[in-house]
Amino acid sequence: MKIAITGAAGFIGRHLTLALKGGHEVLALTRQAIHCTDPALSCIRTDYSLEELRQLLQGCSAVIHLSAQRTYAGENANLLENGQLDYRLLQAAEDCGVNHVVQASTRGVYGTAPVPWLETTPPEPNSLYALAKLHAEATAGFFVRRGLCISTLRIAQVFGLGEYQSNVVTNFIRNAYHGKPITLSVKGIRREYIYIRDLIRAIERVLLQPVSGIYNLGSGEVVSLEDMAQAIYHAFGRQDGIIKKKSRKDVNEYSLMDSSRFRECFSWSPEWSFASAANDIARMLEDKNTAKYYGISAS
Repeated sequence: MKIAITGAAGFIGRHLTLALKGGHEVLALTRQAIHCTDPALSCIRTDYSLEELRQLLQGCSAVIHLSAQRTYAGENANLLENGQLDYRLLQAAEDCGVNHVVQASTRGVYGTAPVPWLETTPPEPNSLYALAKLHAEATAGFFVRRGLCISTLRIAQVFGLGEYQSNVVTNFIRNAYHGKPITLSVKGIRREYIYIRDLIRAIERVLLQPVSGIYNLGSGEVVSLEDMAQAIYHAFGRQDGIIKKKSRKDVNEYSLMDSSRFRECFSWSPEWSFASAANDIARMLEDKNTAKYYGISAS
């Protein structure tokens, strides 16, 4: 199968590209060449213009749409650019006769709505990024009504090796790897995560079964920052290295989706708990080249 992946140099895109290259012809698309330093990915730089997308998507059976710019308060330009990119990508897919588009959305569209979230739960996005993703879902619905098959996945917080270096999980992993303490300055966050390996396996299932719709995709496991720190620290064989600040900031956040619709439709279930995934990460980092590749061994 010929598959195009937008945002292929990002965290999810990199893992997905490497996973699919063994059995498919993969076009790994990225906005800037500087973001694609791994020769194994063989990324194609694109400006994501409609004309260029029409050329790139010729002969593709499927497109996995991951590309999006993070939007923060005051960055209305990025919000609009994401919406324009989503439209151009789907228009090009329609024009090129692509059979199936898999589109990444986010748990963030639910905002602070009562949990557990169902696909029928009214969205309450409370960030520009979530608002952009909700707009992308509406754009997908427009093209679905015109006949394009689009599977939209509202994905839980993804974790694994390869996230940006300032990410909290990456910091926990780096500190545990070096035997340094993990300091907790925030409390109250309880969040559903999904391990990158489970996410990749889920997307592979979706590729095998083209069907339009919106699907929650999460592990069903909620962990706190303290749970995460303990699991990661213990995975590296460390003890008594968790420091809780006395004046921790209290953040009231609880995210949990009901992913039963996805599990039933695609015959999928998660294989990794947060603790077992932390053990898997620690095992992989026993290889010094892997630790260097992911920027963990650097002090």
